[in-house]
Amino acid sequence: MSSFKDRSYRCLIYSALGNDDYFKVTQRLKSKAVPYRTKVIIDSSHPGGGSIQSGAQDYLQYDIYVQKKDEYRANNAIHHYDKIR
Repeated sequence: MSSFKDRSYRCLIYSALGNDDYFKVTQRLKSKAVPYRTKVIIDSSHPGGGSIQSGAQDYLQYDIYVQKKDEYRANNAIHHYDKIR
């Protein structure tokens, strides 16, 4: 997971809920060599009270950003993955 310091990554391409969804989407982006950045949002209303502990990962939201120039490729990698294979 990359740090979210580079402002050139401004295009929100996907919001993944939980670890399984996050890893599925980022694997698709990696397989098509699409660079991305991730911002993690913790929902403090769920068990765990805003801390990351065992089992709380299912309540994490991962906002995945790409550069505007990679938006089309990222969408294809995420949403048309099965059709490409």
